[in-house]
Amino acid sequence: MKKFIAFIITLTLLPTFFTTAFAAEEDDPELYKVANSLGADTDYLGVLNYSHGTDNPATNEQYIDYLTKCSLLEVVYDPRSSFSAATSGGSCVGISALEVLAHNGVIKPTDIQEGAKTLCEIEYSKGIDKVITSYQTLQIYTEFDIYEKYLISSLSYEEQIDALLKTAEKAMNENRYFLITIRDTGFSHAVCGIGVTDGSWTFNDTSYDKCVLVLDSNVKGEDGKAVGFSNKGCIYINSKTCQSYIPAYDLSGSSDSTLCFASIDDESVINCRGRINPSASVNEEAASIKRFMNDKPSDSTTLYSVSADGTMNELPQTQFIDEIMMKNWFVKADSIHVELKKELNNINLRYIDIDRWIDFEFQGHESGEKEYNCDMDFSDDKLSIINNGSDRIHTDFQIRMNNGTFGFEPYFWWSFFGIIDKGFSAEAVDDGMLLQGDGNTELTILTGSYTLNENGVVLTANMTDDPKARGKYFCSSNRVLMKANDEKNIWYYLDDNGDGKYDVPVKRGDINCDGRIDATDASKVLSIYSMLSTTSVASMGAIRCDYSICDFNNDEKIDATDASCILVEYSKRATE
Repeated sequence: MKKFIAFIITLTLLPTFFTTAFAAEEDDPELYKVANSLGADTDYLGVLNYSHGTDNPATNEQYIDYLTKCSLLEVVYDPRSSFSAATSGGSCVGISALEVLAHNGVIKPTDIQEGAKTLCEIEYSKGIDKVITSYQTLQIYTEFDIYEKYLISSLSYEEQIDALLKTAEKAMNENRYFLITIRDTGFSHAVCGIGVTDGSWTFNDTSYDKCVLVLDSNVKGEDGKAVGFSNKGCIYINSKTCQSYIPAYDLSGSSDSTLCFASIDDESVINCRGRINPSASVNEEAASIKRFMNDKPSDSTTLYSVSADGTMNELPQTQFIDEIMMKNWFVKADSIHVELKKELNNINLRYIDIDRWIDFEFQGHESGEKEYNCDMDFSDDKLSIINNGSDRIHTDFQIRMNNGTFGFEPYFWWSFFGIIDKGFSAEAVDDGMLLQGDGNTELTILTGSYTLNENGVVLTANMTDDPKARGKYFCSSNRVLMKANDEKNIWYYLDDNGDGKYDVPVKRGDINCDGRIDATDASKVLSIYSMLSTTSVASMGAIRCDYSICDFNNDEKIDATDASCILVEYSKRATE
């Protein structure tokens, strides 16, 4: 059975990265001979690990460069704080990534510094800093972040060691470098793996027979400059017991320790948003990984990963815990299935991949009790919930789309709050969002947009202030398409003839979107009016709008007059 690791981690690697340089000591000439045969004497970047500091983490130019490569989801994550954390924590990810990419031929030394024939010729300068910083932010991007944490959380310590040895051997045979991230309690670091060799070494009375050779940006020579390789920075492994040791940091690893390794030998992940020859896309394995978060998991909550053929595998209770104390699962799956049975906590669930961010929060019931009984399914394209309890569910959830995954700009952020009765689903399609509830599902929908600077860089991403794109009630048992029309106003559309095309706009006053205006719609308006009448003035401002299907007489209010007008219209149609 796999051992899953639980310890505090942050959204980025760098805040706890180890940046203290140590001197190279050639007390194992055979290791240096092997390392140099693999290019260790020329293919290291001639820059020691460094940080920008917390007061002035980087220039505005570098931050704008980072924003240019950010996706919408990463802008939502507060990019300035993420960028500051990355650049103030060290530069080992950026340096190691450049060493991997340059040795493997993805980029050339001259791409980093004009005229440079080898990496070791390159010394620190403001121009080099920009390049290193652009690769240092690699760890913040969703593709790399999810993939690296998946490799750690899905493998036991022994499996991580096995993967490290196999990756190092494969890389050595193919004359390739690869990226290694190292984690322990209070310690994070990244190095460039270059190969592996056999031998006999003893540290602290423990014997080791394998040595994974690495380039470490903390290694300095007698002149204080970077030299890349040191036998002290290598990872020594006992192949029988999987015991590991890194002398430079006095780190010991075993099945009972918190030391972790992730071995990444795919340039598509390392160069996913690269400054030089960036990858067009990441590999299928990395693209398929989902991140699922639960802030208060209990025995009443059961999680399953679901494969494309419908096979379900229960996820373990123990998993990563992040800085806001949410448990994180990183899994390769087609979807995530959640079962809540007599759950008493106010809980928050999040589903994240490279295309979506779905945030679902339970807010309690009308009765005041906080017991949830429901089944939920989260996937790349759809969120669905089936309420198995007797009480309606009060909820607040958001669905945020990433760049290139939708065709209804400028609204990428959809927020729903209200009441779900027996069930509800929201499915992202090419031109909007397909919604389906039941006659008693009542959700207010707000949309979010983003702002750009003159260069097309995303600066902010938040809920829009445009009253024509917010405050719509949804109470339908039909499938309804919600999208932005040509004027960028949000409206609903029906498929009136079953041809799969949602091209008939819902008429104002058709509250339940069933294609008819009748007494049921009038009753719904009265229910909404009653709710608004008992809502605080501050809350009403977020609900009322001048473009709602509830506002039948178009007077920018939702009240009993709208219900009366709907009944008149219903009576008129009934006699025609």
